[in-house]
Amino acid sequence: MFVLYVLNLLFFHFSMKWVVYEDFLFEFQF
Repeated sequence: MFVLYVLNLLFFHFSMKWVVYEDFLFEFQF
């Protein structure tokens, strides 16, 4: 169960980073 918790946390962390990164690219393009 602990491994699933850690994987979920990592997935959430990277998905949040990806959203911020996409937003940054969008702002940079226009």
